[in-house]
Amino acid sequence: MIEILIKYATIYEKDNINMKFPSYFPKGCPPQGAKNIEYEAYRICKNKNILREDFLSYYQLGLAKDSKNIKKYGISLDTNREHLIGLLGLPAQKNRGMKCVAKGITKKNLGVILLTPSSQSQSHLTWWLKEDADPENYFKCDYIKGE
Repeated sequence: MIEILIKYATIYEKDNINMKFPSYFPKGCPPQGAKNIEYEAYRICKNKNILREDFLSYYQLGLAKDSKNIKKYGISLDTNREHLIGLLGLPAQKNRGMKCVAKGITKKNLGVILLTPSSQSQSHLTWWLKEDADPENYFKCDYIKGE
């Protein structure tokens, strides 16, 4: 993977796919270990009909308290559906209007991904989307809270 900084934007070149990441990404974001691979993954979403707004990072939503944490510029996913279904009942998700667990594929041409386990989930992934990514086209609602 070759990292080139051009006008503060990062371009990754792998498997003949060039990716330009948003200019607001800090240096070192996405991280070196992030790979251009496909995973079947799940994401908590607000909308039953998945929209682009369901794939905004904490940084884009203004929820990144620590803007130096590069994970805040990526999208949280998980490979464990049941874990996310359990999270839908928590106040933090209810307060943000989250009601759906969407299932999809992290397409290679949309960004790079890294396994980023935490104390809450060993199957957590962070997906840094390229500038013109359309992840909403590859995810469908798989579970709706209360239905």
